[in-house]
Amino acid sequence: MPDDLIAYKVEKLQSSLNNLGNRLENVQKELQRQLDALRQQITTYIDEDRAARSRQFAQTALVDARAEHDRRFGHRQMVRRSATGMLQVMTTGTVRPAAFLRAAEHLMVDASDYWLSPAQVVLAAWAGNRPVVAERAVLEAVSRDPARSALFFSLVLARFGRQAAAADWIAEYTRTQDCNALTEEFTAVLDAVAQGALGGQARERLLDACRSWRDQIGQSDEREAKQVASWTQFIRGQRRPLADKFQPLGTVSRDWVATLGALEATAAFGHTEQWLKSRLGGTNESDEALRAAADLLRELIAAPDQAEDALLEAARRYQAMIKHDGHPPTPASDEPGKTVRTDFLTLSTAIATGTYQSQISEQAVRFCLALSGTSAERAVTDLSEQVRSTYPASIEVDIEGWHHAIEPGDDPDALVQKFSGWAQEAMTRDKAQTTHKRLIIGKTSTRLEHIESRWEARKQEGQESVYLATMRVNLFYQEWQQGIAAAARCADLLRAQPARVWSDAQDSRPLPGPTWSTMKLPDWDPRPPSLTN
Repeated sequence: MPDDLIAYKVEKLQSSLNNLGNRLENVQKELQRQLDALRQQITTYIDEDRAARSRQFAQTALVDARAEHDRRFGHRQMVRRSATGMLQVMTTGTVRPAAFLRAAEHLMVDASDYWLSPAQVVLAAWAGNRPVVAERAVLEAVSRDPARSALFFSLVLARFGRQAAAADWIAEYTRTQDCNALTEEFTAVLDAVAQGALGGQARERLLDACRSWRDQIGQSDEREAKQVASWTQFIRGQRRPLADKFQPLGTVSRDWVATLGALEATAAFGHTEQWLKSRLGGTNESDEALRAAADLLRELIAAPDQAEDALLEAARRYQAMIKHDGHPPTPASDEPGKTVRTDFLTLSTAIATGTYQSQISEQAVRFCLALSGTSAERAVTDLSEQVRSTYPASIEVDIEGWHHAIEPGDDPDALVQKFSGWAQEAMTRDKAQTTHKRLIIGKTSTRLEHIESRWEARKQEGQESVYLATMRVNLFYQEWQQGIAAAARCADLLRAQPARVWSDAQDSRPLPGPTWSTMKLPDWDPRPPSLTN
């Protein structure tokens, strides 16, 4: 009895301890939940406080950046508006040249550090027939920003029909460029010039400069190999599937997949030839060229220089932080403000092969194709040698058990006769073997008629397959030779084109359109300093 009582009390004590343990565990979980909630609240508060501080900082910084921009560069907006207005009234002739010069000189005083101010003085002096003033102002503009000044004068002179002077200035512009680090601005210039927006002379001058860059960069074997690889990939991309065209070879020919792949690689030259002809053929110039030049001039006038753009970029960054509640936005690869630079060989190949990221005119594609023709020709030649090495001397087939290597020019009817003779011999052997076995075991042959009917069916089907297979093999070799011939023609096209890429007379004529001014302009033009010294 005492033992039972002790056991009962122990069991009761154990139950109480278990209940207490469960309650302690629940209390611990509740405390942990409350601690987690408190930690989350603190973290949220810290994040919100940090975001608020960051947003407040961004707001203050944005105000400061805009204020500094207005203080340092605000006057440039007046210069830009004045430049746009001056070009308009020079076209309409509604303002006297003397008023031009006074306005331009006033802006020169207010914004003497900006290239566009002396550039306007040049236009005003040109309109007022003041060559000495214009020459001095040209030096001032070029000393502040050689590239933009040269491009501005080229576009303006072309706008008023002075194509020879525009060509001189576009040549000056190319001398300010680094052919190993070209920007999207140059691509836009190349596109406009290739379309003839600045006249045929400017296009030829740019073409000469680009040829020089190509030869200079092309001295690097690594870069040249890179462009050849790009063209090789492009040509391979012209392959088209041909499996449906060559049935039944897919089911009766050995190693047909590899053999067909070799033909598809060869036939790609035919598609490449058609592509080259469509790109290298003459393209008509249209009003698109004039619009391209007008757009380029408008963007050039509105574009900030490096120092101003740095402030504008900072303002855009602070504005984005405010928009994202104080958090810096994730940078994008194509976001404004990031200058992408590339060498001329890579740029011209990308434009020519259609892999350039922006839309480009057909004339610019033709322009760059002519310039990258050496790399393209080498790619064609190397690929042609590769596919020649895969030329099959014959194509082996297995039709109803008949093995034969079909060669180029084989006569389908002759091969059908060979197959029929083989089938007849095989049927005779099969019947003889069956008869011999039946005689050994003492039974008459009841399968001979079945064997004969089966072989007649195989012979008929095989004859059709042999005929079709032979026809397809002959077609295979015909298309192979056509592909090889197309490769040679591709090389000829690329070799001949760069010599006189714009040799047709229509490309040297001035563009139709508003390349005139009602304001009487003198018979001299502003020239680059290199030509006036």
